[in-house]
Amino acid sequence: MVLSQRQREELNKAVADYLSANGYLNSLDAFQKETEMPGEIDKKYAGLLEKKWTSVIRLQKKVMDLESKLVEAEKEVNAGAPTRGNRSPTEWILRPPPLGTIDLGNEVCFETFIYTSSVSLPSV
Repeated sequence: MVLSQRQREELNKAVADYLSANGYLNSLDAFQKETEMPGEIDKKYAGLLEKKWTSVIRLQKKVMDLESKLVEAEKEVNAGAPTRGNRSPTEWILRPPPLGTIDLGNEVCFETFIYTSSVSLPSV
């Protein structure tokens, strides 16, 4: 991957900050000589390398999760809808429509209704 001149300079400054912050002073001196970098490192590069590193790891994990979801979705599409043999009867046997509704302020659908004398319904 080819970096632009600006990206290369920012990366070098971030590496120099990392070396300085972790006490690698001999390596920092050699790195600054090789990259012809001035002695001072801007504070805006403090912790930049670590931030980018952790964001790359987080994004790689997210990409792997999305790739696995894509594989699952492709399997579902290729397999098509399950046949009757692969489904339980509750999935493919039609149910009768609800018997009616009870108006208690909110409309409630029911399929069966059992009336017992111990239950009193509010009058409407």
